[in-house]
Amino acid sequence: MAGGLERLGGPTYILAVLLSAAAWGCSIASTAYCAYVTRDITLDPGYNSTLPEEVEEVVRLAFEDHGVGFWAWQLAGSCVTYCTSAGACPNFDTKFRSAKAFTTVTDILGGLAFFLLLFQMCNAVEEGVLRFCALFFLLSTLFEGLTLLILRSNVCTEPGFFNYLYPFYPPEWNLPEVQSVSCSLSLGSNLTIAATVCWFFSSLVTAAVRPKDKGEGSPEEQAPEASG
Repeated sequence: MAGGLERLGGPTYILAVLLSAAAWGCSIASTAYCAYVTRDITLDPGYNSTLPEEVEEVVRLAFEDHGVGFWAWQLAGSCVTYCTSAGACPNFDTKFRSAKAFTTVTDILGGLAFFLLLFQMCNAVEEGVLRFCALFFLLSTLFEGLTLLILRSNVCTEPGFFNYLYPFYPPEWNLPEVQSVSCSLSLGSNLTIAATVCWFFSSLVTAAVRPKDKGEGSPEEQAPEASG
């Protein structure tokens, strides 16, 4: 068993691969759905509905707590793109756009480092590659955590963020008025936190891998070569 692990690069190397695989998987999965965070809505208590009965239930769903993500938002359990078919799009602020960019950077940097580390299984584990991977895992830790900037973006702080949808409702509808909004953690952001932890420990463990771990067999495997 020990000899098999040594042929694969040693237990420390295997742990680094598993941690980075978990980190990359959580990172990609965190932004794949439209419920990265939950947008918690407080309506104006003076609101009196004048919506037609046949549409009131559906329309009100847009003014209740719902999930928001980087690519879409959640309405009645389904993902809806931010931009409408008529071409109306919200005005995202710098924090939202930055958080969205960090998700892409993390997936690319972390994925590159993960595959470089994984491919070392077929070759000698080189010190330079290990340092490169450890650095990229550390950068991924930073960028992954920065995706939580969405919590401070206008999606989560502006009550009227979805006002760009109003022109598509008949003027006689008395739409609910959002008094305040905030965001709380949801499935996607919880996966981001898990990914951040895994990226960090991936960096530490990768830095602890000894380059000579790879290719060194067990003492029993090396004995015939020595005696020969």
